[in-house]
Amino acid sequence: MKKFVLDLYEGGYAPHFNIEGSLSHQKLGGDWKNSLYRFSFEYFYKWHQDIWRQSAQRKFPRMKAASRMLICGEDLGLLAPVVPEVMRQFNIMGLRVQRMPADPAQYYYHPSTYEEATVATTSTHDMPPLRAWWQGFDSSKTKAEEYYSTNEGKENGGKIDCFWWNTLINHSSRPYDLPNDQLERIID
Repeated sequence: MKKFVLDLYEGGYAPHFNIEGSLSHQKLGGDWKNSLYRFSFEYFYKWHQDIWRQSAQRKFPRMKAASRMLICGEDLGLLAPVVPEVMRQFNIMGLRVQRMPADPAQYYYHPSTYEEATVATTSTHDMPPLRAWWQGFDSSKTKAEEYYSTNEGKENGGKIDCFWWNTLINHSSRPYDLPNDQLERIID
């Protein structure tokens, strides 16, 4: 059972995340497999919604009142379903990373497609720096080759300098789409 759950405290257990991906889970019979999957799903995606919401409702008003700074939430990757709702409720900006599109079918997340009230960036602390990524630091095929196989790359005539220029232009032009009150807060 230790392959499936973490012993949090005496007499209480919590499922491992992505339990269905474990070899132990795959070896179980159908009823056990389905029961553990349902338990895991309920635990990670439903039971904690109210806890996250209540915590945000306690903390965010104080954070916003403490400063005139804009708050940006890291809403990347796997999120509890309540997160986007709470971020909208408190006008917290989201984060969009060009090399980390939400849609796995896309290779790049073009800044012109970002939702309003998001901060655009080329990378995070979890990724190689832009130049290392571009030069193929993390794969055998350089990202330059992959970039030029996309429509944006083809439109730019396959020039390496175009990537850097377009990245700069795309990320710097986006703030003009912000509502005036948010622009003023950024400039102040």
